[in-house]
Amino acid sequence: MGNEEPSQEAQYRYILRGPRDLVKEVIEQKELCITAEEPILAETLFSTISKGTELSAWKGLPPIRDGIKKYPRLMGYCNVARIVEVDSERTGYRVGDIILTGREHCTAFRSSDAGIFLKVPRSEKEGCEIYSGLYLSHIAYDSLQRGDYRPGHKVAIIGLGVLGYLVGALVRQFGGVASCYTSRSKMVADGAASVIRLVPKFAENKILGEEEFDIVVNTSDAWDDYRLALILARKGGRIINIGFPGRGIRTPEWNPLEPRYLYSKQLSIAYSGYTPDVDCDPIDIRFTKKRNLKFLAELVEAGNSCLEHIYRERVPASELGRVYSELESSKDFGTVMLRWKT
Repeated sequence: MGNEEPSQEAQYRYILRGPRDLVKEVIEQKELCITAEEPILAETLFSTISKGTELSAWKGLPPIRDGIKKYPRLMGYCNVARIVEVDSERTGYRVGDIILTGREHCTAFRSSDAGIFLKVPRSEKEGCEIYSGLYLSHIAYDSLQRGDYRPGHKVAIIGLGVLGYLVGALVRQFGGVASCYTSRSKMVADGAASVIRLVPKFAENKILGEEEFDIVVNTSDAWDDYRLALILARKGGRIINIGFPGRGIRTPEWNPLEPRYLYSKQLSIAYSGYTPDVDCDPIDIRFTKKRNLKFLAELVEAGNSCLEHIYRERVPASELGRVYSELESSKDFGTVMLRWKT
C-alpha cells in the first residue's frame, strides 16, 4: 500500500438543497478511508462546470429521468484529481497518478478502478487542468457518433454554447466545417469562431430551402430551436439532441411531431449522452466511454484540441455559488474551471 500525506484540512463537497441553495457539506472521515471495493483515495485538483446540467438544477428545472431526486443534488461531474493513497495490491494505479473521473465538485473522494475514466498523460499538476473539460468534449464527440458522422457530411449545430462549439471543433478536426445557428453575434474566446461557420438565427428565413444538412445537432431546450432542427434536416437526415426540447417550457401551439417534417423527410431523432461504460475488447464494442476519452486525450496531447477556448474564467472552488449566479444571468460564451488546490 502506498500513500502521500492527504490534506489535513476539512474535506467537503457541494450540495444543492433547493433552487439557488448551494451549501458545503463536510465529508466524514470514514468516507475517505479506502476499502476493498474502493481502494483509491484522491484529492481534486480541478473541476469544470457543465453549464447545461448544473444551471438546470440550480434554477429548479425538472430532472431529465425518473428516479432522480430533484434535491438534494450533488453538483458537477468533470473532475481531475491526484491519487494520494492506494491499495496497490487491488489496483494498477499508483500514488501521484492524475486521473479524470465523473465525481462531483468536492475536495476529495475514494474510488474504484471502474470510477476512473482516464489516467491523465501528465505527471505534474501543471498542464493537467485542461483535462477537467475533456468529458464535455466527449459529449460532443458522442453526438457525432450518434449521427453516424462521416467525412463529407454536412453538419448544422443549433446553439453556440460550449457543447455546440466543441461539436464544431471536432467536425473541423475531422476535415469539415459545421454551420452553427446562433443568436450570438460572435464568440468571446479569441480565434474560436474560426472553426465554425456562424449563421445568425434572424437570417434563417433567407436560407431555409437553400441548405439541408445530413446531421443537425441541437443543443437547445427551446421549442423554436427544435423546429428549426426539423426544417434544416435533409430527407433521411438525423437530428441529435444534446439539449432537452421543452424542458421547463410550456407545450408549443404547433405539433412537435408534424408529419410534413418527420414523415415526409423520414427523419431519425436521437439523444446524445449514453456511451457504454464497460471494459471490453474493441471487437465487442468499439466505442466505449473510456476508449473515446483516450482518443480525445490524444488530440489534446497532439495540440489538436480546442478545449482551451471554452473557459471564460478560472477561479478558486470556494467561489462556486457566485459563479452559478453570474452564469445564470450571463449570455456570454464559455464555462468556468474551479481550482481546488493552491
